[in-house]
Amino acid sequence: MKIYVDQIPDEGLERGFEEPVDSFHYLEKEEVGTAAKVSGPVHVNLVVKKTSGGVSVRGRLQGTASMACSRCLVEITEDVGHDFFYDCLPVEEMEEEEELSTDSADIHYYTGGEIAITALVQEQLALALPMKALCREDCKGLCPRCGANLNLGDCGCQKGPVDLRLAALMDLKIKKD
Repeated sequence: MKIYVDQIPDEGLERGFEEPVDSFHYLEKEEVGTAAKVSGPVHVNLVVKKTSGGVSVRGRLQGTASMACSRCLVEITEDVGHDFFYDCLPVEEMEEEEELSTDSADIHYYTGGEIAITALVQEQLALALPMKALCREDCKGLCPRCGANLNLGDCGCQKGPVDLRLAALMDLKIKKD
């Protein structure tokens, strides 16, 4: 979706739309971070207003994504909701050697009088995904020896030192006073 700056009325513009699933196929790659698959359309509500020299975009996105638990690798589905805000400025106002600061992180530059909202929504959905998805807070993960899911029960592997060089440490006892 695109918003044309010259078509924004003085009182602002409110838009609600759905971004289709295929807009987020890039999230399925491991290089992005948490590999996730968007399960349905992402609902977006926007409030767009002209400001002195640019445009402010406030929005909320709501969707569902499925990903693997980072401890036990079980497939989980999470609702993703995220509020966002951008100041959009014409590319002509971009400073050549601008340093990235917390103020400039929320600035988006546009050319030709049109703002690419789809790109902003894609970026915000990626930021809204958890860095470490968990199926539950107390997930026990996988057994380091056999790979069994420890949430389903004890795997039966013999508990003992993994590294023989550290076996002597098993004999140490801490005395409680």
